[in-house]
Amino acid sequence: MIKNYLKLNQTGQVVVILLLVMVVILAIALSIISRSTTEISNSTKAENSSRAFAAAEAGLEKALQESVGAGVSSNTFTTNFGNTALANVKWQVDIPVTGTALAVPPLNKDEVAQFWLVDPTTSDLNCGYMATDGKPMLCKSNLLTLYFGDLQDYSSNLEQQPGLELTMAFRDTTGGYYVVRKYYDSYCKNDPTCAAARTNTTGFSGCNVWGSSVAPIPVNDGTTTEQFYCQVNLNMSQAAGIKHNDADTPLMIRARMLFSTAYSQPVGIEPPSGYSIPLQAHIFKSEGVSGDSKRVLQIFQDKDVLPPFMDYVLFSNGDLTK
Repeated sequence: MIKNYLKLNQTGQVVVILLLVMVVILAIALSIISRSTTEISNSTKAENSSRAFAAAEAGLEKALQESVGAGVSSNTFTTNFGNTALANVKWQVDIPVTGTALAVPPLNKDEVAQFWLVDPTTSDLNCGYMATDGKPMLCKSNLLTLYFGDLQDYSSNLEQQPGLELTMAFRDTTGGYYVVRKYYDSYCKNDPTCAAARTNTTGFSGCNVWGSSVAPIPVNDGTTTEQFYCQVNLNMSQAAGIKHNDADTPLMIRARMLFSTAYSQPVGIEPPSGYSIPLQAHIFKSEGVSGDSKRVLQIFQDKDVLPPFMDYVLFSNGDLTK
């Protein structure tokens, strides 16, 4: 009886050992399968991302070719490729659309954005009326709204709040030209005298509206809105100390980004009611899609932009008159 009991007990131990071995083998197999599945998934995602990027690039190239001599100012289309990828493309030449703000892609520190207030396509830089809607161009107004800065919380990094150097070029009634510079610092928030400015910002002005109080505005082609951190209600009149004479014509505004080294910062201008910004840029946007991957590429083309070094060539401690 004792011998039989011992044999049965040994048989039970073998079964337990076999079960443990099977569990270990199953765990290893599942781990290998899981890792293989993950590697396949990552490989598929990388391939789809690459295809989506290539599709977005091809879509942009097609849009650039199509826009030349197209006879229309905008178009939207989808292009399917043989590798299961497609591109959703939209292009708009001659922006901003009537009555809409013009916003440029975000600027890094010391980069410059240029805004024409007159028609840049005319040899005499005509200050007239828009052919599209008959509205007077922005150069006929002393007022405009300036926006800059990415809307975010700067409380933990105040030194990254953006500032702006504004260079305004004018043509006087005798055909001469002069430049006036103004400086703005979003660090000053809504203090127009910038009394609480950071170091080395004497003579800067603050925002009229700042932070989340700045309302979103339609920009460029009018289908999207953008919200900025700082809003400046700019008055270019003689009474405001900018124009030498109210009969002078504002030609362009150049905005140079200051202070912010960690973030790219957007800039835009908006016309007052009843006025339009002259057409001066093209925008091409292509969204490449492959599987679950999407890649978006955009080209923003300015017309007749002066190179950045011109701001240093024309540098003066005060206003510049030619």
